Amino acid sequence: MRFVSLLGLLLLTACGGGHIMTGKYPVKGVCRSCKPHMVRGAWYTPQLFYDYDETAIASWYGPRFHGKQKANGEIFDQTGMSAAHKTLPLPTVVKVTNLENGKMIYLVVDDRGPYTYEGRIIDLSMGAAKAIGVYAKGTAKVRVQSVPAQSHALAMHLAKIGNKWGAVPGRIWEDVYREDIAPNHSDEVYEAGSGSHHPVPGYKHGHKPSEDVVPIHVPSASLDDLIEKHAKSALPQVAKNLKKTQKNSFDASYKIQLASFVNRINAEKLVGEIQGLAQAKVEEKIILPGKQKFFTVTCGPYANKDAAEMALTSLNIFGHHPTLIKQ
Repeated sequence: MRFVSLLGLLLLTACGGGHIMTGKYPVKGVCRSCKPHMVRGAWYTPQLFYDYDETAIASWYGPRFHGKQKANGEIFDQTGMSAAHKTLPLPTVVKVTNLENGKMIYLVVDDRGPYTYEGRIIDLSMGAAKAIGVYAKGTAKVRVQSVPAQSHALAMHLAKIGNKWGAVPGRIWEDVYREDIAPNHSDEVYEAGSGSHHPVPGYKHGHKPSEDVVPIHVPSASLDDLIEKHAKSALPQVAKNLKKTQKNSFDASYKIQLASFVNRINAEKLVGEIQGLAQAKVEEKIILPGKQKFFTVTCGPYANKDAAEMALTSLNIFGHHPTLIKQ
């Protein structure tokens, strides 16, 4: 799970992400990770309705989280088709359209993220990012629209066939959605300001999906094979890019927060992993409320914002979705 949840907070009026707390399509059935949570000093309050239509930047996450627990309790498979969002109910079915190439896909939001600099609204699994052309570039401008009818149907179905958290023995949410929900329910997406749903091509019983709808099955591979293939092809270029960004950077005002850990050992391990690629160190921080202690890995400083942003893109290979900070 990629966030720290402080359940001791009883009263919270601010809503992270700028979303109001009421909507036309309220959540019913399963809603995992729907309590306020704090990440990097900011509080996020999940919305309790399915209404959602926003255009901004998508990123992807993969190797560092592969095999670890997601916010919905399942184990993350980077080759699968899924997505993470800071405040949408878990689960929510969304249509994600890459506005740079026109490709689109329907995904189940089952994790939290991305917690990075302003402007990124959704994190795609590596499989989903490859399917709609986001993987190679790292980010892309997308439109994310919820599918309230399918979201409601999935949440209610999970509550019926699973336990109180929606866990179904031997099946993940993605499979339940593709097999039980998508073929038999409306695929109309939510459009902000329209007051109604708008039909779009997609998975309908008895209909072949549009050519723009990507395949839903991705061949699996072992974690070691995936990391080895990814690292060998990308690390030389990462090292080259980072070397450029760190020239004359000692008096700079920009740095990158790469990741935060509760355990200092894990933070120091990450510093060791990127040794030789980036100038990194561990910083201790106390976050209020709760006075929780975190150990943050930071890189830099960098000569200017352009150099820092170049390093930011390169460091995405480590899967922590780094954040740009102006000192």
